[in-house]
Amino acid sequence: MDNPDKYIPVLLGFNPVQYARNLPIENWNKTFLEVARRLEDCSKNKAGSAFIINPVVGPEAITGSSRMKSGSATKIILETVLTMAHQITEQCSNTTVTDAVKGLLSSYQTIYNATYTYSDQIVQFIDWAGMSLNNNGHVYYIGMDSLGVMGIIDASECPPTYGATLEDIRGFVVGGYHCYGNREGSLVHLGEPFNLSAEHFKEDMIDNLTTYDTVIFLLREEDLHKLHENIPKIAESVLKHTNQFGAIFFQETEDKDHVDKQSTLSHFKHHISVELPWRQIQQQTAPIFHIEPKDEQVKHFSTFLIEMSLKWILNSVSTGGHILIGKVYKNFMIDVRVSNNKLYHRAIGIIKQFAECSYDEAKTALLKSIYSSDTVPDNDNLVTSQHINKATSMDKVVPTALVMAVINCSIEEARKVLQEFTVVSKALQSIKQTGNHGKQTDPLKQ
Repeated sequence: MDNPDKYIPVLLGFNPVQYARNLPIENWNKTFLEVARRLEDCSKNKAGSAFIINPVVGPEAITGSSRMKSGSATKIILETVLTMAHQITEQCSNTTVTDAVKGLLSSYQTIYNATYTYSDQIVQFIDWAGMSLNNNGHVYYIGMDSLGVMGIIDASECPPTYGATLEDIRGFVVGGYHCYGNREGSLVHLGEPFNLSAEHFKEDMIDNLTTYDTVIFLLREEDLHKLHENIPKIAESVLKHTNQFGAIFFQETEDKDHVDKQSTLSHFKHHISVELPWRQIQQQTAPIFHIEPKDEQVKHFSTFLIEMSLKWILNSVSTGGHILIGKVYKNFMIDVRVSNNKLYHRAIGIIKQFAECSYDEAKTALLKSIYSSDTVPDNDNLVTSQHINKATSMDKVVPTALVMAVINCSIEEARKVLQEFTVVSKALQSIKQTGNHGKQTDPLKQ
């Protein structure tokens, strides 16, 4: 905003500006709310100098988990903007920008409607994921190219959202970091969970699978053709250890009964053949891509749509699996890992909500849990980032703080409660049913 001739600032979010967090930011003299309001003023004072894109998408399915609706909306918005920018630059479109944007957005709506017609088949994968996680097993996604990356992204969101370990749900992509294309290159030196190579899974991990592990392949039609000789061999190896072996397959041609295709898919114990309505999508996007369907631009946008459909399916699997093991209570993610500033404040809000206490009391409970102490550390000498650094590698920080705040007990007593019930949702339910261990009122009463 200080260099308008060089930059056009854009704020992307899903709340009105006035709801931006008005809390100090370390090593800076502004809050996010102050920045958002200044940007809002810039956008009003001079058209095109700044933009705020903050559509209302409604509440998240799991309160506090922004990876679902907000994450999907972010992907849709960015892909729509960048696709249109390319079309305008190349003068490829023969329609107005407004109509073109509506066409692109309507195609995502079409994909959304089509994806959830497979809900009954997705349930099987959710059950598998819940069974795996509840028995110290794992969920593994294996894919090629961008579908493999989508599996890695879904897995990476589970530790901060549900307090999962890096091993609970993992994604692998054929070609590893070479395909992943991250700027840092290979991160294998950081430890086993950072080995993203499907080859590593095949060579080093299959023989260590257990009955409670789940393996899900993420496939497009071209992937199935490339892997059709390898899948029977992989299936034989996986099925020696677990029957929870499945695939999510995206049907892109009308030849769905092709013998080789069905033969390859038959090696999976459960698979979903997702048929997206490509003819309808082609009609919706025809004014934008007035070129041959096999053109590269059409292929790129088709890939965006397949990725979006897969994201929704994988979000359902990983979210449903964690719900089945008690990581969600009354629609709140109650085992969030305190690994960044947003989740630090969100954790305080969750404790405040369920313990019906003040913000300061909730913060005190959280800090006691982080520092494993019944006394609060000297806050004058500590900043928020230090609390986060301490908490990031710790398990059950928020559950411990929740129990402490709800029943007003010591950290040792809170940990005993959690050891007894394993998952905090059952602990909180028990506390509610038994009179809250000494509290005069029911702090969980809604």
